[in-house]
Amino acid sequence: MKKQFIFLTGVLLMLVFSVIVYAEEGNSQEPNDLNQQDGTSATGSDSADLQNNEQDQTNQESINEEINFDVDPGTTPDSPFYFVDDFAEKISVGDDPEKALEYKEEKIAEAKAMVDKGKPEEAQKVLDRALEYSEIIEKEVSPEIRNRIEESSTMVQGAINTMRMKTEGEEWGGVNERFDENIEKEKSIETAVELSAKIKELCETLAKLDPLQYSDSCKSGDDSPRWMREQDKELSAEQEGQAKIFFEKLSQCFENPGECDCQGMGVQSFEDFCVEKSSFALKCDAGDENACQNLESGSDPTELLPDYLISTFKEVERKYSKSQFDNYAPQECVEAGVKSPEECSKIMFEINAPQECLDAGLTGESKGDEIN
Repeated sequence: MKKQFIFLTGVLLMLVFSVIVYAEEGNSQEPNDLNQQDGTSATGSDSADLQNNEQDQTNQESINEEINFDVDPGTTPDSPFYFVDDFAEKISVGDDPEKALEYKEEKIAEAKAMVDKGKPEEAQKVLDRALEYSEIIEKEVSPEIRNRIEESSTMVQGAINTMRMKTEGEEWGGVNERFDENIEKEKSIETAVELSAKIKELCETLAKLDPLQYSDSCKSGDDSPRWMREQDKELSAEQEGQAKIFFEKLSQCFENPGECDCQGMGVQSFEDFCVEKSSFALKCDAGDENACQNLESGSDPTELLPDYLISTFKEVERKYSKSQFDNYAPQECVEAGVKSPEECSKIMFEINAPQECLDAGLTGESKGDEIN
């Protein structure tokens, strides 16, 4: 019995010892497992970051390759002869947007060369000059070079974004500011070229449909963009042809109201005026006194005409005023024996004007004396 007890006790002690040893081994393995898991997690995270960075770099390289800004910088700011090249460009550019565009791209290429050489001062200098050329482009840009402008803007912005990757640090602060200014100016130029295209289309339409409105809205001045001044010259040549048609049609109406063709005179409001007055002229010929009075009354027809047709109207008016007066002079003027429209107008004013106007010394000779 005693031997059995000793045997069982020994077995029990062996089991307890085995459990303790197993537990210690398990505890010693847990940190290793955790370290291994952490290592695996860290390795996976680093791998993902590396893949993302590689993808971003690949995307940027793809964009840069697609943009392909391969403009030759020529003489760069770190050359002792640079001032000669820079001066020549400033003199030759004038207000030519195409030259300004070419020189601006060259300045961006020069900036790129200076960034690659690590010369921030020189890079900032040429970026300032690029802004000056951009000012010329924004003011003078014409619809004809719209596609060229859009292509250039894409290349310039892409080149600037590429340069940014190499301009970190305080010494590049001024350069990065010029980058921002040039990017904003590119956006302004894109807006300007879109507006110029719309303005050109509008003015061409107005020149055909409403010359009076064209004269008010589209007539170019000394400070207008060159393309607008050139367009105005082209349209002015068309207006000369229109003035000849206007002269012929208006002359026919003065000569024979029955054969007056008001359509095609070039100004819709004046065409409507012409139809109304020619109708009164026919009725006046038939003895309608009211029609004769209406023929002489009304607003000044020159107010309906653009500048380039007013002189034509007055030329026709002078040519036919005597015969018109003889044909359509009011009876009061005939009885008074007056021989000119001016004298007749004075007679009619004295007859029809309120007494207070006559007492005030008005004579009807000025536009302010008119009776409404």
